[in-house]
Amino acid sequence: MSLTCSYPPGQTASASSRLDAYMKDSRNLKRVDDVNRRYRLLQQGKVDIVSFLSKLPKTLHDPSSLVVDVPVSSSHLIVMSVTGIFRERVERHSHIRWFQRIFVIIPSSGGGFCIVNEQIHITCATPEQMKASFKEPNVPAAIPAPSLASALPVPEPQTSASVIDPVLQQQMVASFSEQSGMNTAWSLKCLEENGWVFDRAAFVFTELKAANQIPPEAFIK
Repeated sequence: MSLTCSYPPGQTASASSRLDAYMKDSRNLKRVDDVNRRYRLLQQGKVDIVSFLSKLPKTLHDPSSLVVDVPVSSSHLIVMSVTGIFRERVERHSHIRWFQRIFVIIPSSGGGFCIVNEQIHITCATPEQMKASFKEPNVPAAIPAPSLASALPVPEPQTSASVIDPVLQQQMVASFSEQSGMNTAWSLKCLEENGWVFDRAAFVFTELKAANQIPPEAFIK
C-alpha cells in the first residue's frame, strides 16, 4: 500500500489547507527520487498497513459524496476505485479533504478475497466540493409497517472459527506470528480472541503494542 498527496491546481499550502499530516508519508514519484526512500514508503503486510492507517488523522466521511467504480472485474482480478469527501475531525471547522482509494483484489486461497495492492491519494477539497459536502439530507417521513421480527426465527450466530479449516488456521497463525513478531502461542491467542478475523486481530495487536500492554514473553520464540 502507498499514499500520495498534493494540492489542487492553483491552491497553495496555506495554513487552512496544509497537508502536513500526510506529506511526510507521500510516495509521489515525481518528488521522491531516492530509491531507498521510495521502498521505505511502501507499506507491506497486514500488520504494517493497519498500523499505518491507524496513525492517520481521524476522519468523518460524507456518505453522499462517495463514488465507487469497478473498471476491471473478472473471476481472477477486480480493480475498484472509491472517491469522496471526508472531514479530518468531527468539529465543524476542521479541514475537508478529497480522497481516492484504488484497490487491486484477487480471490483468496482460503475463500473470499484479498487486497494485494492499494493506492491512496489525498488532496484538499475545492471550494465547490466543500460547499456541497456534509449537507443534511431531506429524509421523507417513514410509513409505519408491521414488524415481522417476532414472527421469524432468529438463527444462532455461527462463529468464524467454526467454519475455518484447521489447516488454514495454522497458516493464519504462522503468518500472524511472522508479521507481528509474537510467538505461535500468543499469535493463536490473539486470533482466537478476535474471531479469526485477521485484520481485526492486527488492529488490536497494533493498539495494544502502542500502549505497551503486550507482555515481553509474547515475543519470545
